[in-house]
Amino acid sequence: MIEEIRSEHLRREKALTGQLDRIQDKLESLQAQAFEEMQPADLLESASSEERANLTKILGLLDKATTAETAVALCKAGSHSVAAWLRGVRGHEQFVAYREVVADVARKLGSKKPASSATVADLERTAIGAAIDQMLASATPELRAALLGEIAKSQKQTVKGIASATGGLVAANLSGFGLYVAASTAVGAIAGVLGVTLPFAAYTGMSSILATVIGPLGWAALAGWATFKLGSTNYKKTVPGVLALAAARARLIAERDQEIGKLISERETKLATEQKSLSKLRRFLDELSTKPGIRDVPKARVPLVARRIINFAALPR
Repeated sequence: MIEEIRSEHLRREKALTGQLDRIQDKLESLQAQAFEEMQPADLLESASSEERANLTKILGLLDKATTAETAVALCKAGSHSVAAWLRGVRGHEQFVAYREVVADVARKLGSKKPASSATVADLERTAIGAAIDQMLASATPELRAALLGEIAKSQKQTVKGIASATGGLVAANLSGFGLYVAASTAVGAIAGVLGVTLPFAAYTGMSSILATVIGPLGWAALAGWATFKLGSTNYKKTVPGVLALAAARARLIAERDQEIGKLISERETKLATEQKSLSKLRRFLDELSTKPGIRDVPKARVPLVARRIINFAALPR
């Protein structure tokens, strides 16, 4: 009987080890996905086909454009033609780096000068926050409430928690799916103002009220601001282009972090309970092994994890 219990312990211990190894492997794989640091071409490789299609439409590229071609087109749109030609002649990169494009877009949208230590993902977040602030300033009270409510819900916060004293969004407070919703909504609205019909919805699953923010009614409310701010042809590409790429990055980061959270929760709850149960069974087996010839094992002393494999009626008396 003791051998049967020992065999059950080994089986469950092996299964637990396998589960822990599986979780650890997945965690390491997810943590290696450094979306925050990826340059456009690499990020687009991980983006969805819909996200890539939206960006190629914004940049005026053919549907068959590669991720590398799309990334170059975005940087080209953000580069001054003469300066780009001079850089090429001098043997340097022909177009400005994506970081410079993002910083320029953030400034165009009215954000403050970023810290020198800011990452590209930080700059994108700043640009998203500035765009949403502009949208909120132009939106009706109903649309403003809908937008704040949708972002707050996706970020699992209250509206008050994501709004500043003046009523605008605090960009630093946006993260996860909240940042994704904000960026996607901004892309859809700005693209609409500029007359660009995206092949795929910028953000799906939104409330019917918020849908009007990136529909014709929302475009009309934003037209004055966008026409004034985005008068240059290049900005009509770089602003929605950067926001579209930022939305893809935000989604990838949010989904990765959500999956990491689920795995950690599984390890710390379900599997932790199993570890505790197996520890009790191990102590029970160790105790039995110190008492050779034991004939009476009270049922109450047997750990629950082992009771199902013991035929108490057959135990010697």
